[in-house]
Amino acid sequence: PLAMTFTFLLIHEILRSPAEPYRPLSIMIGILHYSFFAMTFKRGTLFLESNVRLIQKVSLPKEVFLLGNVGFTFMTLLLNTLALIPLMIYYELMPTYRLLLVPVAIFCITILVLGLSMFTSILHAKLRDMGQIVNVFTKVAFYFTPVFYSLDMIIDSRIPAEYFHAYLIANPLAVYLSIIRTSILDTTFPISTDYVIIALVETLVIYILGSYYYHRKKDQAVKYL
Repeated sequence: PLAMTFTFLLIHEILRSPAEPYRPLSIMIGILHYSFFAMTFKRGTLFLESNVRLIQKVSLPKEVFLLGNVGFTFMTLLLNTLALIPLMIYYELMPTYRLLLVPVAIFCITILVLGLSMFTSILHAKLRDMGQIVNVFTKVAFYFTPVFYSLDMIIDSRIPAEYFHAYLIANPLAVYLSIIRTSILDTTFPISTDYVIIALVETLVIYILGSYYYHRKKDQAVKYL
């Protein structure tokens, strides 16, 4: 996370983007939480293949291994989050009640990625290239999600208003990262709360559909492993 923060901080300086307070801290927040999403998604896609021997020998719900992946990536996120403390001390940022929104947003990201993983894990059992597709997707999505930049930088400037609405609707992760960033930095949330409601509905729908698809196809998928 530190190496990525310094890299994108340098890119910001080279491109001479508008001045932004707490820029190094803002970048690190984005990198840490996007990495949690990407790592959980990639490991979740491969969880059936990675645990095939145990799945075939041990009578356990297969979802245990998926939740185990989430637990691993979540602990990684907690440990990496310690890197934020020195920067918060440097910028003299005091914790506020808004920090309570951070675990809520992380939980929403977890539900979102679980829903996606339940789709892709079944598809990967049949089409082994799905893991590579997810890997490419997370790399591309990194640049289309406010990780090393904030939504403030693209509102009314880089993206026309009509496309910005579509962007937020198509990318609920952007909403959750903005909640985390503004809660830690104690800055103004840059978009309407309507987008938060839309993101929550999308996350719930993806999770329900993914869970339904997974439970219908999981036994059949194991036969392909």
